[in-house]
Amino acid sequence: VTPLASSKAAFSLDESSLDGPANAGSTATLPTALTQSVDLTANESYGIRGSVSFVNASTVLVKALSFNGTGPKIQLELRDRADQSLVVLRELTKTTFNQEDLVLAIPVSVDVSAVGSVAIVAPDFSLVLSRATWQ
Repeated sequence: VTPLASSKAAFSLDESSLDGPANAGSTATLPTALTQSVDLTANESYGIRGSVSFVNASTVLVKALSFNGTGPKIQLELRDRADQSLVVLRELTKTTFNQEDLVLAIPVSVDVSAVGSVAIVAPDFSLVLSRATWQ
């Protein structure tokens, strides 16, 4: 994963380094259900659009993310099938995205077989603004 020159700290995908030091030692395999790309539910109030896929068991790719950067504290989370947060992947508060790709590392401590969705949430209000859900 290589940082881009953007002040938003987006990343480009270098597939040769996907199993780099941040996730070294992970032997987790990606459940078949997570191999397909799923669209985020659109949210016109926050300008949220995009799609989410798993590159492998240690990397999430958010493609063409749009978000207007407004609102309270906003974060992108992995959630389990009971809709509980497993991990915050990225803070989005006050950051505008215009169809940008994000490559996000999944901590080794997260059991990817428990993942049910990726959600953009306002945690202070227990509010899900957008979600990509796998069956």
